[in-house]
Amino acid sequence: MKKILLMSVLLFSLMLIATPIGFAGNPPPPGPDQKFVGPAVVGTITITPGITPGGSSDGIQALFSGHCSGIQFTIGPTWFGGSFDAVTPELLEGQILGYAGTENSVPLDCAPSKGGYETQVIIYNVTHFTKIGNVITAHVVALFLVPK
Repeated sequence: MKKILLMSVLLFSLMLIATPIGFAGNPPPPGPDQKFVGPAVVGTITITPGITPGGSSDGIQALFSGHCSGIQFTIGPTWFGGSFDAVTPELLEGQILGYAGTENSVPLDCAPSKGGYETQVIIYNVTHFTKIGNVITAHVVALFLVPK
């Protein structure tokens, strides 16, 4: 009986320690007239250095492949400003992936009904981040930013 009790306490302690936590904090709270809502968009973002549509060589190209509510989709390429070498999990959080229902973004069927085409898809949390050479792969959770 003591062994079972000891194992239970040990396993419970490990569960608390091993709770998945993102690398960085979450993006700052939205303005007073906005809020984050689900369903969560879960997927992988692949980032490489690239030339921005404006011709700047100091750009970051991102391709997102994910799913929400059972719908598979791809967003990208999307462009972020800044240096590839400066990309961190903290930098990714808060980045806009796109607008719900627009071409090359999250399908409108996946988005919450409030907000429609104005609904931004924001990277909310980075759960895994790997940088090898000129390729970054990150597993992310995105949420929708909608008006209150």
